[in-house]
Amino acid sequence: MRVPIGNMKTIWRGGGYTGNSKPVGNGDQKLSSPARSKKGEQVGGTKMNPQLSDDRKPSRKSGQDHRATARRLRGLRIAATVRIGQNQLGYIVTSQSRRGAAYLVKLDDTPSCTCPDFELRRKRCKHIWAVLFILGLEEPPVDQPTSERKRRRPSPVRDWSDYNNSQSTTRANFATILRALCDTVPQPPQATGRPRLPLGDVVYAVVLKTFVGISCREFMADVANAHDKGHIRRTPSLASTFRYLEDPSLTPILEELVVRSAYPLRSIESKFAIDASGFSSSPKDNWNEHKWGSQSGIGEWLKAHIACGVETRIVTAAFATPGNANDNPFFRPLLEATGRHFSILEVSADKAYLDQENLKAAEDVGAVALIPFKSNTAPVGEGKDRNPEWERSLRYFEENHEDFLERYHNRSQVECVFSMIKSKFGAVLRAKSQSAQLNEVLTKIICHNVCVVAQATRQLRIEADFGPAAADGPQNLLAA
Repeated sequence: MRVPIGNMKTIWRGGGYTGNSKPVGNGDQKLSSPARSKKGEQVGGTKMNPQLSDDRKPSRKSGQDHRATARRLRGLRIAATVRIGQNQLGYIVTSQSRRGAAYLVKLDDTPSCTCPDFELRRKRCKHIWAVLFILGLEEPPVDQPTSERKRRRPSPVRDWSDYNNSQSTTRANFATILRALCDTVPQPPQATGRPRLPLGDVVYAVVLKTFVGISCREFMADVANAHDKGHIRRTPSLASTFRYLEDPSLTPILEELVVRSAYPLRSIESKFAIDASGFSSSPKDNWNEHKWGSQSGIGEWLKAHIACGVETRIVTAAFATPGNANDNPFFRPLLEATGRHFSILEVSADKAYLDQENLKAAEDVGAVALIPFKSNTAPVGEGKDRNPEWERSLRYFEENHEDFLERYHNRSQVECVFSMIKSKFGAVLRAKSQSAQLNEVLTKIICHNVCVVAQATRQLRIEADFGPAAADGPQNLLAA
């Protein structure tokens, strides 16, 4: 979050904090700058390494909150490496990850910060700890050896033999499962004219091209191989493959296939997460930089809006849009598409989806919406024109905050799904026209779902049953 800097005065430049600095005078003057600490030097009883990863966790000690200790150590790192300023509003802590952004820290009776972590947890974040360390109001954490440690939560036992077999056979089973999925695509009626290509074969070829990940001309050998194995009845030409991929009327068919591809896991998933992420047409662009306004703008961006199950990470519904589309309006369509085959008990989403209509949509399908409220949300009973669903959700968020956070953690699974899709099938789009790019995004999601189903058939012992062919499915006028 960007904060008003005003007439900010730098009170600390990272790189020299040793844990022994004290505020000078009334705290409005610059702090004395001690000598720069070297890598591995003892800093306030703790070995300070400016390159310490944020993912590195401290040891768990008896009677000590592990997560709070981790934030203290990250605050110590900020105090050693990040510029901290002060103005009439409070203390300005430069963001470590977002270029040009900063967070406002206020040290009132109850310290506060404008970062998302504090707004969600309402407890001291790493930025508050950094300011407290710089002002000498808190001592740096001391890493003292102890024999009493909290027991780690036991990790789930994984059958590695089963996992290895499922992973090693996914590629071999992909073509068979994809063919079964494409058999559910209805063939549009045709009275006269040249016979069209079977629509199921066209979709099979388009999705398989994304899975293989090579150029369309090189891919024609894979199409011929699929024809020899009986996976397609007629081989589409190179021009036909391009033409179908660029046709906008293929988009609703692919959206329907995403929903249908999750059908085999309908008895397993009951908790879901919703989010959106971007795909670029240029390998030089980065979604985080584009989202937060510091990228060069070389290529076009498209966005995938998805709902996924938190147990198997299957995508239950998806829509592809231009990159400037808002996330909020897709909450209800994603929920309704998921509800066609799944019983929804919980749905988690971030603050972008906080809306009275979205909370009502969740209750309409019998689900609990786990969406965090913003820090400036009026308390229960004080807001105007708020529906009962909003009041109930806000009361649960305020009165059962720890329970909310524990359940809301399932939302991280949707981030994992996007990571799986982009790492396996690429975050960069090969197609050139926007309609082809929208279809390519959906084919990546279908590829992900087919892989999840292939793995589930081995590990969960389910059948790859996608239900009967939809006689009234999306119709089109695709020409052969």
